[in-house]
Amino acid sequence: MTATVANARTMVEAQAAYVESTTVTVAGTQYGEIDLIGWGSDRPMISLHIGPVLCRAGQPYLTVPHVAEVWRGAAVLARKLPKALPRHVIGRPSLEQQVTGVVLKLGAEPGGTQRLVPPTAPGGLRKLEIRVGPVTWLVLDQAAWRSITDKWLEALALVKPQD
Repeated sequence: MTATVANARTMVEAQAAYVESTTVTVAGTQYGEIDLIGWGSDRPMISLHIGPVLCRAGQPYLTVPHVAEVWRGAAVLARKLPKALPRHVIGRPSLEQQVTGVVLKLGAEPGGTQRLVPPTAPGGLRKLEIRVGPVTWLVLDQAAWRSITDKWLEALALVKPQD
């Protein structure tokens, strides 16, 4: 599992700070956890910890289906990525540039897009860019896409009303 978080752009207004956008580069299987908070109350929340990112949704019945569909909708594009990349191909940012993690609070229906980004240099890597709310995921291989998509689909199964 390799994941890096970079390019965090922070806005500061009247002694308040928030992350406006960030980019997460992932390759290989991304492990994660799902936590249900306040379930059964009037303010349920779901948290997904995937790689270096913690996503929190205060309106899980709206947010999770939307985000899961954004990831699932990238299936055709993900097939154009290598199945898995060797660790030495991925590389790592310098320790000075590396952020250890990001916590995101996702709105009810965060915007979402997917596109394939061609290599920027000869012999470079093709990337699947998936934007959800303030985070842009640069997915380098099918293993990363599959593991993150599976985690969102698992969350979807948890919040979906039972028949």
